[in-house]
Amino acid sequence: MAHQTKKSLSLIIWAYHHPVLRWGVVDKGTYRAYQDEVPQLDLGLLPLLRRRRLRPAQLGSIAVCPELLGGFASARLILATLNTIAWLSDIPIFAVPQEWSCDEASVAEKLGSMKKVTSFLQQVLPHYAAPPDISIQKKKKKFTIT
Repeated sequence: MAHQTKKSLSLIIWAYHHPVLRWGVVDKGTYRAYQDEVPQLDLGLLPLLRRRRLRPAQLGSIAVCPELLGGFASARLILATLNTIAWLSDIPIFAVPQEWSCDEASVAEKLGSMKKVTSFLQQVLPHYAAPPDISIQKKKKKFTIT
């Protein structure tokens, strides 16, 4: 029988302000905070976890504060990565309120109340500071006949 890794860690992504990612891990009721440079999110989130000796197989849940993930592109990249990890690992992913990031000391206790959910239910969607406006408007050309 293959060795099974116990999924006891909770990953928390607090904020991204290019290039700094504020995040943490809850392990057995103890919270550890990290702050790392991740200049390229499309290449950097999973290698960052590996550098800290964390593997997705160790995660029992993921929490993320969608309001603090920076701009449109960074929010989409971070959430796409985290939602995919949660879905593939069949673990819950939660959106946590921005206020939690001000009181990181009690985050282990707060996340403990969410342990009732043990599998992936739904993805976390991005929150933007303003409505996304990525469409290109075409200007009508005005002609004057003289």
